[in-house]
Amino acid sequence: AGHRCAAMSGASQRVAVLGSGAFAAAMAAHCGRRGHKVKMFVRGRMGATEDAKLVKAINTGRSIPKIVRQVGAHTLPDSVSATVDSGEALDRADLILHCVAVQGSYQYRE
Repeated sequence: AGHRCAAMSGASQRVAVLGSGAFAAAMAAHCGRRGHKVKMFVRGRMGATEDAKLVKAINTGRSIPKIVRQVGAHTLPDSVSATVDSGEALDRADLILHCVAVQGSYQYRE
């Protein structure tokens, strides 16, 4: 018999997703579609202005423009939102998903 993660069971959970790339978007969308409240933590290499633009695109447009260009239409559920504030993303999280490529992981720990 397999083991089911408690956070992915029927009860709604708070999920923090670290990252904003294709894998992070897929995990956020999956968790959001299962009824979980998801907060993505955006911290890119392009700086604060670009991060803020991406947060706005996620929170108002329900998509990540670079992902749409790479893989086509991808809409995030309403239960998914984004922030540039790590404290806000991690606040009361039941589950934290690290979805950052290894080469970008260093800047996430700062």
